[in-house]
Amino acid sequence: MTHRVSLSLRSIRVVAALITVSLLAACGPSTVMADKSRRFDQATAAYDAGDFETAFRIWRTLADENDLAAMRNAGHMLRKGLGVERDFERALDYYTEAARKGLVLAMANVAEMHFNGEGTLKDPEEAARWYALAANGGLSIAMVKLAELYEQGLGVPKDPERARALYERAARNGFVPAQGKVGQSAGSASTAPAPALAKPAVAAGESISALSLQSGMVIGKPVVEAGDRKRGKREPAGETPMVDVPPKPKAA
Repeated sequence: MTHRVSLSLRSIRVVAALITVSLLAACGPSTVMADKSRRFDQATAAYDAGDFETAFRIWRTLADENDLAAMRNAGHMLRKGLGVERDFERALDYYTEAARKGLVLAMANVAEMHFNGEGTLKDPEEAARWYALAANGGLSIAMVKLAELYEQGLGVPKDPERARALYERAARNGFVPAQGKVGQSAGSASTAPAPALAKPAVAAGESISALSLQSGMVIGKPVVEAGDRKRGKREPAGETPMVDVPPKPKAA
């Protein structure tokens, strides 16, 4: 009798799973994406209203459904202790998963946590690797952070010229804080003129500290504008900047 009940329950579960799959297939990808977008918006509204517990709960669920921006946001809230107990290790796990799957902004978060030793041992070399990936993905603040490492020889060989080139690239992207860095860089003795700036993506006078990755520069889905992200803007579906992440080099 028990065996029959067990089989019956198993059959019910199988049928329920098949019905769920059929319903999802009938809804189509666009309906599923619309539902995810709606829930993401709900989390953003809750976050903006100060209801961090609700925001974290929704983003954590979306992260489990492979939403990369939600992974990063869940990591941000764990890192700050917003709506959930602060947990650097879990925050780094969320950031790293999103970064490994190609989310550029998360790469910079991973880099910063490795550099600061948050949730892991301090590792300037690993920080430089992730900053380089984020810079290659077009994130100007990562270019600036990587340039600073080259200036100081932290995690990478000291290379003032490479640092200057990174500052100039960020400035050309319209990242205003990089403009002053171009003149301050160790390679500024060159007689070459400073690069012309694109239309600023960040208001003039806004400090780099105000844009620090640790402050949670963007909580909603990032938008690309002149290589940077601005708070309050949302990213159209499918425009998350992605790069292929190479495996970490094995130690010699």
